[in-house]
Amino acid sequence: MKLASIESTFLKKDGDLAGIAFGYTDCDQHECGYEGILDAFGVGLDLGLTGADKLRVTSVPASLRVHRQGAKVILSFLPGQNDNEASATAENFFGRSTPTGEGIMVWWDSESFVLMASDRGAEYLDHLHQAFTGRTVSLGLVSGSNHSQQIYPVFVLNQYVAGSWSSRMDKAA
Repeated sequence: MKLASIESTFLKKDGDLAGIAFGYTDCDQHECGYEGILDAFGVGLDLGLTGADKLRVTSVPASLRVHRQGAKVILSFLPGQNDNEASATAENFFGRSTPTGEGIMVWWDSESFVLMASDRGAEYLDHLHQAFTGRTVSLGLVSGSNHSQQIYPVFVLNQYVAGSWSSRMDKAA
């Protein structure tokens, strides 16, 4: 798993959390895609969904966990690790640099991720955890904004996905 040092950020709209961009680094792990993550969260697997709804998270793996150490929070997806192993992995990541304010540090590969934040960013991670477990988040299709050819995971809260069922319901209310 490698640190994504380019374009990792919380996505916001009108000052509110709208999602997260995992970002990337020029490394082999970030060039291998993220199919394992999508499969684990059921993205694109429900053949009954159409349009933007096909990109919704439809399952929540048991290996999605929240870890806390002081003001730091980690949201991890570490398949194949039990709770004790995942906690030990989180402890290792907690020992690294600390993002501040609304900053985030993201490590990911094709089948797992670790997201770490503190301060306001920790609140955002808690909100994202609730969105994943409530299945109110979708895959966004975004490529690097600096005209790069990198494509990386972006998850957006359903209320901000144009054409999704939840955005249509919000407009009807």
